[in-house]
Amino acid sequence: MALKPSVLKFKIDDFESLPSEPGKNVPSDRITDDDGNAWRLTLKPGGTKDTVIGGGESDADPFVALFLKNVGQKNLHVKFEMILRDARGAAYCERCIKPTLLEVGKTYGIPKFIKRSMILNKENNILVDGALLVDVLMQILPDAVSLYVPTNPLGANILKLLENDEKADVWFNVENTIVHAHKFILDLNAPLLFDFCKGHNEEEDGNKNSNTEPIPIDDIKLGIFRIILRYVYGGDVPPDSINNDTGSDLIMAANRLDVPGLKLAVEMTLVKSLTLTRASVADWLMFADARDCPLLKEYVTSYIVARATDFMFMNSEWTKKLSESPWLMHELMLEISMRLNNDSRFDSTGRNMSVSELRTKLHEKGLDVDGSKTTLISRLQGSNKRQKTDRNSI
Repeated sequence: MALKPSVLKFKIDDFESLPSEPGKNVPSDRITDDDGNAWRLTLKPGGTKDTVIGGGESDADPFVALFLKNVGQKNLHVKFEMILRDARGAAYCERCIKPTLLEVGKTYGIPKFIKRSMILNKENNILVDGALLVDVLMQILPDAVSLYVPTNPLGANILKLLENDEKADVWFNVENTIVHAHKFILDLNAPLLFDFCKGHNEEEDGNKNSNTEPIPIDDIKLGIFRIILRYVYGGDVPPDSINNDTGSDLIMAANRLDVPGLKLAVEMTLVKSLTLTRASVADWLMFADARDCPLLKEYVTSYIVARATDFMFMNSEWTKKLSESPWLMHELMLEISMRLNNDSRFDSTGRNMSVSELRTKLHEKGLDVDGSKTTLISRLQGSNKRQKTDRNSI
C-alpha cells in the first residue's frame, strides 16, 4: 500500500437551505478513493448539540461540523485534512485530523469547523453556485509489516566477524581446526569461554603478549562448537541442524561452556522434534535429568505417564535402567499421582505449573530461568516470599 494521499472532493449542494437545527446530519454522495475504499462526508449545518452555546435548543450562529464516515468494507488507520474551498478554488479554511482508526460505519472529524455565518457571508465568496466544496486530503496508514524498513545492521555485522579473522584476537583449536573469535564478544555472552582466553594477547607491563597459540577445546565436535559461537555472536540456532544426536551434543556443550540461553533454545527445539519410543524413553529421561533440562524431562515424563500401563508390564532395559535411579522412579510415581489427583491447593506453590509457565514467571521477575524444575519452583517461591515480606513491611 502506497503512502501517497488521496484527495476526496465533496460537494454539498444548496447549503443555505440545509436544516440549521443542532445535530441534524446531511450526508454527501459516496466517494471511492484510489484504493477502492468508500467514504461519505457527514455535515451538520447547525452544529452538534454539545456545541450549542449555553446548551439551548439552537444557536443563532452555530459552528458547522464536518465528519468523515467510513462506508467501505474494512477498518482503516487514517490521517486526513479537511479543506474548505472558496469560489476561486483557494483554501479558505483547513483543519488537520490526527491519525486514528476509523472503523466501518463510524465517523471522525471536527465539531467546530467554521461558523455558519462565515459560509453564508457573500463577501467571503465561499459558496459555488450555492454549493459547499470540501476536499479531504487523506492518507491511509499501512501496517508496519507492509512497509520496507531497513533492519539495524549491528546483529548482521557482528555475525560477519565470524567469517573474517582479520580483527580476531583469540583462536581455538577444535578437532585440529583453528577457529577465530573476539574476546569482547566472549566476555559479554560466554564468560567461561572468555576465561579460557586469559593470558592470550593481554597487555603485560605495557607490552602486548605475542602468545597467539590456539586454545584447545577437547571433547566438543567442530560443528557443535561453530553453532555455539554463532549463538554467542547473536545468531539463531538453525532448527534443521538439530536432531537427536546434535541436540544432545549441543545441550552438553552449552552446559559445559555455560551458555544457558543456547541450552534452553535447543531444549525447546528438541522437544518439538523428538519422537519418543519405549526403547528410547529411559535414555532421554536420564539425559534430561542429568543435564538439568526440565522441559525435556517434563515432555518425556508425560509420555511415560500417558503409557503407564505399557511400562508397568514391561520387563526390559527400560526397567533395568530406571531401577538404577530410585530418585527418578520416585519422581515418576509422584508425577502420576499428581496427574490423577490434580490438587489445586498446590497451585500457589508452583508445583502444578508447567516448566514453560515457571520460566515465563521467572523471566517476568528478572530471575534466572535455567535449572531443574525443583530449582525453578524454589526460585519462584523465594521471590514470592520476599515480595510478601516487602508488602507486610510497608
